Amino acid sequence: MISRQQLIQLAEDAQQAIPEIKRVETVVTAEELAKLLNDHSEEQNILMLCLWPYKKMTGAEDRAMWSNTMGFFFLTKTDYSEFDREGLLQIFDSTELTAKRFVEKLLSDKADNASIFCNALSFLDENSISVDPVKALNGCNGHYVEFTLKTRA
Repeated sequence: MISRQQLIQLAEDAQQAIPEIKRVETVVTAEELAKLLNDHSEEQNILMLCLWPYKKMTGAEDRAMWSNTMGFFFLTKTDYSEFDREGLLQIFDSTELTAKRFVEKLLSDKADNASIFCNALSFLDENSISVDPVKALNGCNGHYVEFTLKTRA
């Protein structure tokens, strides 16, 4: 099971490797997410927002594993009065590139066994990785990355 400390460490490692990420936060509830995004400022863009993983047990007995659904937002606070349509599309371009770099880092760390999870990335399900646009989430726009990572029970 992925712990809060491991989640924080993963996010900090990503922030060090991807200079576009200016701020990292972790949230558990929708209320926390809304408050954090309302308080987020443009100077702190791009925000990497880590959701507490959803966890469920899979397998049986000696083959049991935790299936951790991991979610990460890459968001930019957007003052719509400052952007025309092209400017808004550029926000999606930049956050998509940041999300892509994050996924590439995960895959690279898996290949190199260079992870804070001590080889747990070997259980990263590449087929579960999705990158989706997010529009007008509490005044922020960007992309959401989700994937499944299995860990030993």
